[in-house]
Amino acid sequence: MFNGGAPATNPGAMEKDWEMGQVNELGGGPGATTPTDRQVKRIAFTGNAAIFPRNKFFDSPGERKNQFVKDSDIQFSSNTILVTEFNPNRSYEAIQGSSGEGLFKSHRPITPFVGLSSGINVYAEPRQMRAEGRYKYASIDDILAEDEVPVGAIDEASTTTLNAVGRHHPGTKTSKGGTANFAFVDGHVESTTIQATVEKQRWGDKFWSITGASNNVDPR
Repeated sequence: MFNGGAPATNPGAMEKDWEMGQVNELGGGPGATTPTDRQVKRIAFTGNAAIFPRNKFFDSPGERKNQFVKDSDIQFSSNTILVTEFNPNRSYEAIQGSSGEGLFKSHRPITPFVGLSSGINVYAEPRQMRAEGRYKYASIDDILAEDEVPVGAIDEASTTTLNAVGRHHPGTKTSKGGTANFAFVDGHVESTTIQATVEKQRWGDKFWSITGASNNVDPR
């Protein structure tokens, strides 16, 4: 496991901030200054993408976009996860590029929901109204066992990015692995399993950070 967490995606000029074999988004190696992220040098935590998304997808005509979320938008703050721990599976392979090129995607939040028709590609979900909403929780079956989490689970190598959530602490253990720490919108922290957060629907009841009609989460 890395010292203090996974490295930034584009660490910049200081070679000590890089890992052996790491490349940035342009294919540069340790010490490459372009690009350099406005990101912490080491990170072991990730956010709930339904509350704060990646800073992109603002200019896609006809498609869903990202939007800022206000505190007041979240009605059940004590039961809505804000941040959690990354999965340090095999030295954070879960948040590396799935093609093995050495790119770390440590800037990415976790998307707990999938589109009813678009699956993991949540931005492709139709914008038309649907009374029950156009998103749902990922299936428990799509959450892999701790030792089965693949390289690139944060991205295209998995049917849900929930596989990039930690399950490495002792205590309660399920077939999916152990526990992780989860901080909620109201500020309190709980240690529980990724499986329990899905079963009890603790990631929220709405995809607040995404535009378009019917961004409610279908509870079924």
